Amino acid sequence: MEKLEELIRILSAPAIRARHSKAMSTRTCKICDGPALRFRDAVSLFEYRVSAICQECQDKYLYAEDRRAS
Repeated sequence: MEKLEELIRILSAPAIRARHSKAMSTRTCKICDGPALRFRDAVSLFEYRVSAICQECQDKYLYAEDRRAS
């Protein structure tokens, strides 16, 4: 739950919201500014198209709880 709360704080920042369009046009991540070129599966690619969050940040923030439970 900590990572999810951290993600909400990050995505609520005006600077992050403003970076969405740039991230999409340059295929980068709006959170870490890293490249967003490779995705694990179609679901992860879809998530990027909606949120502009790269695979690494998706794993860190969206799937952190899932990995601990496995």
